[in-house]
Amino acid sequence: MALKVLYAVDVGRADPEKELEYAALSEYLGKGLSPETVAFCRGLVAGTLASAKDIDDRIRELAREWSLWRMAAVDRNVLRMAIYEMLNLEDIPYSVSINEAVELAKKYGTEESGRFVNGILGNLAKGLPPKSEPGAQAETEEEPESGEPGREAGEQVASPLPPPPVPGAR
Repeated sequence: MALKVLYAVDVGRADPEKELEYAALSEYLGKGLSPETVAFCRGLVAGTLASAKDIDDRIRELAREWSLWRMAAVDRNVLRMAIYEMLNLEDIPYSVSINEAVELAKKYGTEESGRFVNGILGNLAKGLPPKSEPGAQAETEEEPESGEPGREAGEQVASPLPPPPVPGAR
């Protein structure tokens, strides 16, 4: 539903609110979508449209060989929606956003759309900080009791890993 609305707004210059109402009604009646699913799609569309300039800038940065308007309209809108999810929806892992976007691109795009979308989103994910896994406890600066010989309770442990890359930095 969200992709249909984004596509209509992009290609047909449709009014987002009217298109959302129409899509929500037809999708709801045709497929029995739950009110929660419709609300999620509304938020996804609204957020993607509100962040369109920043998202398009990211796409231009990642797809150096392709101008935004040279891309297939389906690919462009699948990328916009997935990038919004990846950057703003903490409860959705990057891999889920990428997999869903690739499936949408394969279903509605060209023969090459799935690979194209996967490459762009994969490169984006490499430059983003990891998301915390659902249900995981937030990291703390101090560990309660180490239980390891030679280490005292509350002693800070330096990470052996380098800090994650800063998005947009080269």
